[in-house]
Order: sequence, then structure tokens, then C-alpha cells
Amino acid sequence: MEEQSVLEYYALMISAISGDVGISVGLYLILVFTSNDLNWLMKQRNRKDYVISILYALFVSFYFEIHALYYNRWGYSVQMPLFPGTNIGLVPVMQLLVLLPLSFMISRYIIKKAK
Repeated sequence: MEEQSVLEYYALMISAISGDVGISVGLYLILVFTSNDLNWLMKQRNRKDYVISILYALFVSFYFEIHALYYNRWGYSVQMPLFPGTNIGLVPVMQLLVLLPLSFMISRYIIKKAK
């Protein structure tokens, strides 16, 4: 990778943050739609919600990792564990599997505290 200016670096970070927010909002909208409840976030989760969240996180993480590797946007060091049977890094996949539900739990906690 070539050196980046500070402006290019911040543009990349804003792009990544926007993508992460979009991924979270996308999952939220899917879960609102499948539960038929706009207040889904404040309700008790069920097995269907967890299955949808896991499948969504796997699909999105695999899509972005494959796309980034194909277009040489980034690569992995030799220490990166790979998802079994693929050339996809295990850590980025696990990151979405953990952070998506965690962001909903934190949002729910903040909303409850504000009431």
C-alpha cells in the first residue's frame, strides 16, 4: 500500500464508519420487518432473531472480505487465522458476529436508561 495523506486517511475512516452504520441499520430493518414490530429493539429476542443476525453477519462479512481481497484493498498477515476452507480472515467475520448484537444490546441499554 502507498502512503496516504491525512485527508485520504480520514476519508477512508469516514467511509468505513458509514459502512458499519449502514450494515447495522440494514440488520435492524430486516429484524423490524421479520418481527413486524418497529419497537423490535426494546423487545425480548427470540431464536429467529439470532439466526437472522448470524446469517446476515456471515453474508455481509464474507461479501466485503471477498470484494476487498479481489480488488486488493487489503490483505492479511501470515498470522491471520482463516475461516475454514476459505482465504477469508476469521477475525473480520467474528467481529461482525459479535459487534452487531452487541451494538443492539448497548443501544437498548442506553434507551432504557434515558427513559
